[in-house]
Amino acid sequence: MTTCSPSKNDADIQQRRKHIADALRDHKEKMHFTSFLSKIGQEKAYWNYSNALPDLFTDIAQSVPLRTGNKMSARPGHNTSCQCLFVNEQECYELSLMSYFFKLHGELAEAALAAGNRLEQSVLVPSCSYKLAAHQNTPMSKDHFKASGVFLYRGLEYDMSAVHMAIEASGNATDGHITDDAFENIVDYVYAIWNNQPTRAFVPALYLHDSQLILLVFTQDKWHEIIIGPMCYSTLMDSDDDFGDILRAFQKYWFIVTLSPHLFGHFCDVGNELQYLDLVHDSNDEIMVKARMLKTTIGNSSALDISKRIPHHIYARHRAAYLFDLEHCAHGRVVLKLSWTPVDRLPEGAVYDLLANIDLENIPKIYDRGLLKDNFFGHRLEYLVIEHCGIPIDKYFEEIRQQDNSSTRAEEETGWILPQVASCLIQALGHGILHRDMSLGNITISKGQVKIIDWGYAKILNSTDLDIDKIATRWNFDKEMVLANETKHDPLTGTWPYMSIQVLFGSRKRDIMDDLESLFYVFLDAIWRLYSSPSDCTNPDPRLGFKFHNKKALAATRAGILGSKTEYPQFFGFNSCCQKIPALLDVLYECLFYSDGLYIGPTLVHDPYYRRIINKRLASMFLNAEAVAILDKCQSMDNAKTVELSNASNEQAHVLHDPATKDTIANHTTIDNINGDITVI
Repeated sequence: MTTCSPSKNDADIQQRRKHIADALRDHKEKMHFTSFLSKIGQEKAYWNYSNALPDLFTDIAQSVPLRTGNKMSARPGHNTSCQCLFVNEQECYELSLMSYFFKLHGELAEAALAAGNRLEQSVLVPSCSYKLAAHQNTPMSKDHFKASGVFLYRGLEYDMSAVHMAIEASGNATDGHITDDAFENIVDYVYAIWNNQPTRAFVPALYLHDSQLILLVFTQDKWHEIIIGPMCYSTLMDSDDDFGDILRAFQKYWFIVTLSPHLFGHFCDVGNELQYLDLVHDSNDEIMVKARMLKTTIGNSSALDISKRIPHHIYARHRAAYLFDLEHCAHGRVVLKLSWTPVDRLPEGAVYDLLANIDLENIPKIYDRGLLKDNFFGHRLEYLVIEHCGIPIDKYFEEIRQQDNSSTRAEEETGWILPQVASCLIQALGHGILHRDMSLGNITISKGQVKIIDWGYAKILNSTDLDIDKIATRWNFDKEMVLANETKHDPLTGTWPYMSIQVLFGSRKRDIMDDLESLFYVFLDAIWRLYSSPSDCTNPDPRLGFKFHNKKALAATRAGILGSKTEYPQFFGFNSCCQKIPALLDVLYECLFYSDGLYIGPTLVHDPYYRRIINKRLASMFLNAEAVAILDKCQSMDNAKTVELSNASNEQAHVLHDPATKDTIANHTTIDNINGDITVI
C-alpha cells in the first residue's frame, strides 16, 4: 500500500486513523452473503439474477490466472484473457493486485454488456452502477483520505461526497486477517464517507488480499465481514470446486456493484443535482416515512433543502446526527435533524412527544418527526424538523465579548438565562424527564429567548406522570428494555467537560443535581468567553477545571479546586480581579457544593450514593416558583433514600478546604494518570 507524502499534520492523521480503528476493531461480526442480502431486502433479487444468468461469467472463471506467491500467470494448459502479471522491482504487489482487479472488472463489464446485446429483452443483464477509479496516489481532500481504488457515483465531482465504496488491496494478510495498516486506512476512509454523506444507511468497502475478495459493511454499531470469494486460482490442480467458487464470487461481486445507491448503502437515491429531501408519511403509520431525493421543489414545496449542513462530527460507533439549516415553506427557518440511535435506547422524537404534553416555553417546537429506518442492523434512523433556536450559548457570549463592561454583561446575561434553563430542567423533572446532557451546544439563544435542545440522551424516570406506554407503541420500542438501558447508561451519558463529579466517578445514581452541576460548568465555560477567546487556548486546555486526563482524574481535580469559594474561579480561567463570577452563579455553586455550611466535595468523590438536598432559600434566588415547588416535592420523596454526611465526611470536608493554600491540587489531590486511580487526601 503506497503512502502519501509526509505532511505537517501527518502525525495527526495517523492518530485519527488509529483512534477510529481502536474504537471498531473488536466489534466485528461475520455474516453470510445471503444473510446480508436478506438484511437489505435483496435476497430474492439476487437469486433471480443468478438463476437467470448462471453462465454469465463462465468463460472468465475458466480463464483467470493462477496466483503463485507474489505473482500471477496463466495456468498450465489454459489461455488467460487477463494479462500475465508479474511483480518487479518497480511495482509493489498491492499495485499489481489492483492492476489485475481493474482488468478483471473490465472483463466482467464487457461480458455483461455482450450478454445484454444477445439475450432477449425479457432477460435483464445488470450493468455496474458506479465508476471504478484508481485512487492509490491521489488522496482526496487535505486530510489525505485514500484507498487503493474507489467506486464513484457517476456525474459527481471528485470529492468525498462522490465516493460510494472504497477498495483496499493488501499482500500481507495472514489467514485472511486484515492487517492493521489496511484496517486503519479502510475505517478512516469509511468514516470520512459517514461524515460527508448524510443519507448513508451503511458504508461498504472491499478488501482484496491475495486471491480473496471480502465485503466489509460498516454500520453504526459494528462492522460485518462477508466473504465474496476467490478472484483467481491458487492451486496448480484443476478443481471443480475452485471453478465453482470463482464463478460464484464473480456473480456476487457483480450483483453488489450493480445495486443502486438506495439499495446498497443509502436510505434514498443519490446523484447529480439531487439536493431536496422529500419525506412521505405512511398512510397507515404516523411515525414511519419514506424518503426520496429531488432536483427541484417545483410541484412539491414541502421538500427540504439539505444543501446547507450545520457542522457536526460523526463518531465511529453508536449514535450519529446530521443537522441542516433550511427554510421551510410553512414554518420559516428550521433545523432538520437526522439521527441514528440504538433500538434499545430512547428515541429523541419520543422524548419531544412527551415534552409536548408539558408546554414548557424553553423547549423548541417540533413541526414534524418520524422514522426512516426501524431496527436496521440494531439502529433506528429518525428525523426531526425543529424550530431554529438561534446560536449556542458559547457563541452568544463570544459575540458580546468585544464590548466594554464585560463583568456587568456577565451579571445581566446570567441573570436571565440561568433561571430559565434551571427552571425548565426542574419543570421537566416534575413530569419524570431528566435531560442528562447539559453542554455549551445544548443551550441556545435567539432574540431574547433561551431554549434547551438535544433531548436525545434524556431519561424517563419511574415517577413520570406521562403516558409512556402510548409513546412506546407509537415509536415501536420495548418500554421495559429501553428504560432499563437508559438507567444502565447513567454513568456513561453526557458531555465529559460538563459532567458532575459523581457521574465522572461512575455513580449509577443520576438525578437533577447532576444536571444542575453540569449547568454550572457550562456557565463557567460560556462566561469565560467574555474575557478570553477559545483561539487563545492551547491544546490541551490549560484551565485546570476543564483539563481532562481521565474521568476520575477530572472528578478528583474538581473536588480539590472547588473547595475554596474565593479561589476556584482562577482554575476555570478567571485570572484577574476584573473577571468576576456572576453573583447568581455563586449562589448555584453554594447550592451544589455545600451542605449545612460544610464543603461536600470529598463526599461526592467517595460516596457515589450520596444524594444532595438543595437549599430552598438559595434555590428560590435562581428558580421560578413552580420549579422551587417541584424540586421541594421531588427531594422530599427522595429524602428517605438520602445518605447524610458522616462525621468522617465532615472531617474530610474541613481538611480539603484550606483557604490558606494556593495550590489546591498539589496539596489535596494525587492523581495516578496511568491507571486512573484517584486519592483525595
